[in-house]
This record gives sequence, C-alpha cells and structure tokens, in this order.
Amino acid sequence: MNTNTPRIELKNIKHLAGLSEETLCFQASLYIDGRKCGVVSNRGHGACHDYTDHDALERLSQYAATLPATSVTYGDETLWFKQTADGLIDEALNNALHAQDLRKLMRNRVVFLQDGKIYQTTVIRSGLGRYIEKYKSEGKPVLNLMPFPEALDIYRKNAA
Repeated sequence: MNTNTPRIELKNIKHLAGLSEETLCFQASLYIDGRKCGVVSNRGHGACHDYTDHDALERLSQYAATLPATSVTYGDETLWFKQTADGLIDEALNNALHAQDLRKLMRNRVVFLQDGKIYQTTVIRSGLGRYIEKYKSEGKPVLNLMPFPEALDIYRKNAA
C-alpha cells in the first residue's frame, strides 16, 4: 500500500434504506488512518455527502484527484468518472454494508459458491457445523470456512 493512501473507515453506520432515493441515506463516523474525522452523511435525495470536518473532505478530495478515472458500464456504453471524496466514501460504505450483510448471513446459514453465484441455505436453528461440512464434502466453496476478508471479496464479486 502506498504510504500516501489514506485508510478510510466508517463506523457507527446508520443506514436508512427506506429513505434512500437517488443516493444512500446514511450517517457514519469517518476515520482516516485510525483517527476520527467527524461525521459524514447523506439524506438520500441525490445530493453530495455532508462532512462535519472540512479538512477531512479536503484531504480525501486531494487523494481522489491522484487516482485514475473509474468506469461504469451500462449495456454497450461505458462512462468514465473522475474519482471524488464522495466516491471514496461510497466505496467504504458499500464495503461496510456488504460486510454487515455477510456476517448476518453466516450466523445461521451456510453461504457457498456454486457456478459463479452465491447461494445460502435457509435459517439453520442448530447444527450449523454439520451442514457446513455437508456442503464442503460436496466440493462447494463454503464462505463460512474462509478467512472473512477472502469470503467478503468473493461475496462482493459474485452476489448479484
């Protein structure tokens, strides 16, 4: 990792999916390199994020300006965008929400990969380990058995 690359973390996330319209509606504590830098939020109506620490916004904006453009593909069309502080926050927020989802799933379900797609069992009230072993013996990669960062990476790439 480049020493100039800030480590961006969001904690105490309050995500209000029902209020998310054009953008995610959320509020979270923003940490850069382990130091709390205020709060970042969005009301979910399509506007930019709100930052309580404007120095943190400036630092993220300066870092984003050093990054290559990112692309989004819609059908046959690819659109290119400059990186922004809000884009960095969106990425951190999406990562945190995916991690929360996966942890919740793995508490009482077997989560596994098959044919490039993520599958999950129904809720298992007891004997989760027995079911995990069953899917493992069938040769299916079981996310419950993987180190969490590896399982999360697979989950993010393959969950549709």
